[in-house]
Amino acid sequence: MLARYLLICATVLTGLLLLPSARPVNPANGVIVRVNERGDTLYIGNLKKNRLHGNWASWYPGRQRCDSGRIENNMADGTWKVWYPNGMPRYEYHFNARKLQALKDEIRRQPKTRYYSISQLPAAEAALHYNARFIFGHKVQQEGSVLFSQQINHKPHTPEALERLSELNAQEGDRFYHPPFTEGLLHGSYTSWKQDGSLQETGIYLNGLREGMWELYRDDGVKGVGTYKHGRPFGEWRYYNASGRLMSWKRFDAKGQVAEEHQFSPRS
Repeated sequence: MLARYLLICATVLTGLLLLPSARPVNPANGVIVRVNERGDTLYIGNLKKNRLHGNWASWYPGRQRCDSGRIENNMADGTWKVWYPNGMPRYEYHFNARKLQALKDEIRRQPKTRYYSISQLPAAEAALHYNARFIFGHKVQQEGSVLFSQQINHKPHTPEALERLSELNAQEGDRFYHPPFTEGLLHGSYTSWKQDGSLQETGIYLNGLREGMWELYRDDGVKGVGTYKHGRPFGEWRYYNASGRLMSWKRFDAKGQVAEEHQFSPRS
């Protein structure tokens, strides 16, 4: 009699476990981790409704840090850091997810008075400014979809795509960086370095566009110092050689075009 009672209880319990209501409502919520065959963690992040949401960090094979930062609903937010496979810093950018939401809303509504300069561009062109691949130097095409929503929104990566991106960073880390998020509006300090640890670019972004004083360093040692206005070089720019001597001077107009320039002869 007792054995029959226990069998009935087990059958009922099994049936309850198989009910749809007993399963996770959305399995794409929670922590995601990928580990390689040697037990090294390759990345760890958080998903909310199938979108990256929360802290993120990834590593190259060999436990060397690749990137780290925070993502809000597939949008980078706050400081985002990236390293080369040799351990040298590569990028330190600042993003603002709240401002990106406001910008996209302004692109949709097209009000008479606009706060963001980017929203005055055609939707597909405006979306390039917060396309993560474009920000990190990849060649991308403007979205040609007839659907307006698809022109201004960049689809988040699937979990399978995140695994592929991790593999690409391991293979191409010296040349290219592949971010896990697909959208981000640059707002704040911006610094990038060359693989030997020397500076490449440093300045400020304001609502997705370069603004104010910037310094640019070419591979041949030439240093450029000048200002940007609404994403375009503006006013006086000076260029110095590796020894610090002034090589040339340029003046840019409001459209970012060279209006005047002068080359200086090297001193003996």
